[in-house]
Amino acid sequence: MTTAAILDPPVLVLPPGGEATCLLTVRNHTDIVEGYQLEVLGDIAPWVTVDPPTLRLYPAGEASVRLTVRIPPSARVTVQEVPFAVRVTPIERPADVVVPEGVLRIGPIVALGADLLPETSKARRSAGHDVAVDNTGNLPLLVELQASDPDGVLTFRADPATMTVPPGEAMISQLRVRHRGLRWRGKPTPRKFRVSVTAPEAPPVVLNGTAVQQPVVGAWLWKAAAALVALALIGAGLWFGLVKPAVKSAADQAAQDAVAVSASQAAAAKDAAGGGGGGEAAPSASAT
Repeated sequence: MTTAAILDPPVLVLPPGGEATCLLTVRNHTDIVEGYQLEVLGDIAPWVTVDPPTLRLYPAGEASVRLTVRIPPSARVTVQEVPFAVRVTPIERPADVVVPEGVLRIGPIVALGADLLPETSKARRSAGHDVAVDNTGNLPLLVELQASDPDGVLTFRADPATMTVPPGEAMISQLRVRHRGLRWRGKPTPRKFRVSVTAPEAPPVVLNGTAVQQPVVGAWLWKAAAALVALALIGAGLWFGLVKPAVKSAADQAAQDAVAVSASQAAAAKDAAGGGGGGEAAPSASAT
């Protein structure tokens, strides 16, 4: 065999949230200067860094490279043993390739994340928030939610308050935030609160939120009242400035017209009455 390669140790144990390393030692048993290309094979290949990725050895020489395994937070892995190998390919004599094998033991990984949606709510009395809990580890997590405010003016109800989140999944708890009393007037009042998301053996996640309490009688009502008063004043001005004089003028004119008509009718009636009396008296005088 012209090339030898050994993994030390052949079994890697990945601690929770950490990394695992081993050494790959390559020996050149040829009588020429040989270069070697190194390639990790298996499911863990994307998680492995090889430093350096190539070697160049003199005859009878040897050197070691470091393999480092890091599982990214986005990877969904369970507790398991994963086989892998490293292909060592000589550049001058590629037919003399060797492939040492190893095993990666993935232990329990506890990783917890959470988000509060929305971070700010607006309501007169009560509002709803969603707490999204994400289990990015490889074990089920029993999660508990607790909420509090520094001033003690809010009450909270989480549904559910405890839940078991499977590995690699997310769940949502609905948080109801309620103001202890109504605010009848004034400006909106922001009230800070905090949500703690905890699970055994996981660092707690603390979420900050704000519940803005709106007054029952808001500024919009005062603005609407002012607008109504302004409209009433404008209407009164129009009445006294334009409509009332026009109505009075029309009424005066109608009264004058009525008086004129009445006078004309009275004069006509008088004339008619005077003419009828003269016609009857003439015959009586002639008879005498």
